[in-house]
Amino acid sequence: MNRSEVELVLDRYLSDGPERVPDRVIDAALDTIDDTQQRRAMRVPWRFNDMGSTLKVAVAGAAIVAVLAVGAVYLGGSKPTANVGGPGPTPSPSAPSITPESPSPSASIALTDTSNWVSFRSPRYWYDIAHPQSWTATPADRDWTMQTDRIDNITSAADHFIDPNAGYQILVTAWMAEVPSGMSDDEWIAAYYKKLTPEQATALDLPQECIDATPVVQPITVDRHRGDLYVSDPCSDAQAFVFYGGHVHVFAVWRDGQTELLQSFLSTVRFRPVRG
Repeated sequence: MNRSEVELVLDRYLSDGPERVPDRVIDAALDTIDDTQQRRAMRVPWRFNDMGSTLKVAVAGAAIVAVLAVGAVYLGGSKPTANVGGPGPTPSPSAPSITPESPSPSASIALTDTSNWVSFRSPRYWYDIAHPQSWTATPADRDWTMQTDRIDNITSAADHFIDPNAGYQILVTAWMAEVPSGMSDDEWIAAYYKKLTPEQATALDLPQECIDATPVVQPITVDRHRGDLYVSDPCSDAQAFVFYGGHVHVFAVWRDGQTELLQSFLSTVRFRPVRG
């Protein structure tokens, strides 16, 4: 390609017309990213934000700068050469790259200091609890039932606690259920952890190791009441069950490696007498 040909190409490119990379090009790239499977914790609600306008402009600008740089080399009367036997040309300054913040499970460790947490009184489930100031508390909109909500960790029948602005989100839920007359605590737990049907497992997109997992159990005490902590690493959850007065309170964290955070939540729990 000679100089005049390059000039014609650049004239056509820089003449009246689009001055940025078409959105369809960026959208196609985003679709490719969305189709690439990422490793994620099981049974955890993730939030993926769309690419913001600032990032789109940066991508478009980088593409235009690349075209102009190539054209400048040809217009200057030289062609790019391989860097053999000596240093190549000094690269021109470019806009700083945008590096997304990497999610970090350890970020929640600082949240285990509960001294500045804010209180929350459940309007439905007869307990008080505290949560980090940056988190949002959303009360349940109906009563929890074994039949409807057993396998749904983000059910609206539970009180929700989550930081809506965090890149690495951790969901904590809490709810209460009545233990049927004549059913022991262990029988209720067994019913709750009843193995999922193949259809349920498929709907939840759970791997086989999660379906077959046996939680590790340890005794705990919450507001002077006996309870048990069930930790299931393959399923990325930890749940605390506290029985008293014919009811069971359940507190759960839906993120792997966050058992310490759940215990911090439990340390702030105060039960109120269940009525009705």
